[in-house]
Amino acid sequence: MCVVIGHIALGYTGAEYFPGRWNFWYAIENIMYSFHMPLFFSISGFVYYKAYFTSDGKPKRRKLYIQMLNLAGIYVIFAIGFTLLKMPFNAFTNEKASFEDIIWMWMNPIGVYWYLYVLIEMYLVFSIPYLVRSNSIIILAGCFGLTVISYYISVPFRLPDLCYFLVFFAAGIVYAREAKLFSLFPASVAGLIISVIFSTIFWNINSTLNCTKYVNFVIAFGLILVIWYAFEHIDFLGNNRVLQYLGARSLEIYVTHSIVVTVGRTILNRLSVNDQYICLIVNMILGIELPLIFSFAIRKLKLFDLFFRPVTVISKKLRMEK
Repeated sequence: MCVVIGHIALGYTGAEYFPGRWNFWYAIENIMYSFHMPLFFSISGFVYYKAYFTSDGKPKRRKLYIQMLNLAGIYVIFAIGFTLLKMPFNAFTNEKASFEDIIWMWMNPIGVYWYLYVLIEMYLVFSIPYLVRSNSIIILAGCFGLTVISYYISVPFRLPDLCYFLVFFAAGIVYAREAKLFSLFPASVAGLIISVIFSTIFWNINSTLNCTKYVNFVIAFGLILVIWYAFEHIDFLGNNRVLQYLGARSLEIYVTHSIVVTVGRTILNRLSVNDQYICLIVNMILGIELPLIFSFAIRKLKLFDLFFRPVTVISKKLRMEK
């Protein structure tokens, strides 16, 4: 949901709708972009360790490598599909799409699919067993060093993003591996206080927070600790079936919502809907519900694996032919 809301706000600020009333969208954009991708990567790190490593830190190599290839397949399918769907409507979009984007997608990820691109790079980095089994402080300190470096480098292959977000991915791994060793309560209280202070100062200053990685980093880590603690200790959150359902389908929502909210924003503008709250609510509903309908449909049609486990499907067919 945070990703969808963030992209809705980003779309409206990029399109420059609602002149004179941008602070509403900047406020949402700044709040969401201060923590939602770090949170996403920390969850990804947690799931990565739980799914692809044994309890003693040994990788389930075949399963891990197949998933990396599946992620690459998902990236290719949806990035190309998104570009081809977007090209006829370039006049209505903030960023224009072209065949050149597809040609260079191996080096410059397309649109929101940069997350999958960087996630594959993280899987590669942490497929080295030594890194996963290393001392937690050493892992986090090393990744934090890369975060600092990310502020000063500008290179292709999204390496600055890899360096910046790697510490959050590593934090998810450490939490999955050693959750019982950490007392989250004092850390989460401190994180909440710091995050509130920073957010209060910067939250609606035009794009200031979104462009200030140092501020973002502090807020992100603080809020991640708070969210971890809340889901671990508040039964309503940790065992909420709606949130569990959305979490189980988060990948489907992520790869399809961008198309939906782009179309929704354009249609609402053409219909002269000028209320910011209505635009936010309608786009949020569309950006979540339509991807869920898409997910339900492809599961019913038994096409889910073709879209989201393409390499697994191919490998099964090859084994059957043998």
